Amino acid sequence: MSKCSTVAIASFITLIGMGAVGARADDSDRFARLDANRDGALTLAELEAHALANFAKADLNRDGKLTSDERAAELEVRNKEGFVDRDLNHDGVLERSEDVQMPRTVFYQIDADRSGGLNPNEMKAFAKARQAEKTAAEDTNGDGAISQGEALAKVRARFQKLDENRDRHVDVMEFHSSATH
Repeated sequence: MSKCSTVAIASFITLIGMGAVGARADDSDRFARLDANRDGALTLAELEAHALANFAKADLNRDGKLTSDERAAELEVRNKEGFVDRDLNHDGVLERSEDVQMPRTVFYQIDADRSGGLNPNEMKAFAKARQAEKTAAEDTNGDGAISQGEALAKVRARFQKLDENRDRHVDVMEFHSSATH
């Protein structure tokens, strides 16, 4: 499974730093960022703490809920940073050859004007649409926003999937295995 497909599976994980379109750290870097105590294993507490910190950062109006607009704004910031890094010829357009890690199908979904390159407006529109879909899917109480409880429930479910041997720790092999399935 590609990195972008992993993003689709772990939809809330864009907020806890395990990846997103535009966030191009490899799996080892992601694992290291999440492993707060550097013991080589991820615990649920580490993932929850990371999720809550990122939740607070994305909660622009500080109401304890994330709307799709707030989520899109957070992703836009990360996309801008990644866009500058990936736009190798600095022409303001991300050509397919400049981002070979992005799956071709995703690249062409984002390329709304079919120019063969991605501009910041296309990236922003795609992020906004994706975050609206994700928010709707994760909004279990139907209030149009993601609460901290809903966010943590998603993290807990993801942790259960990652912890293949059920030892309450996700080691680097389980983490990498998840990224390739």
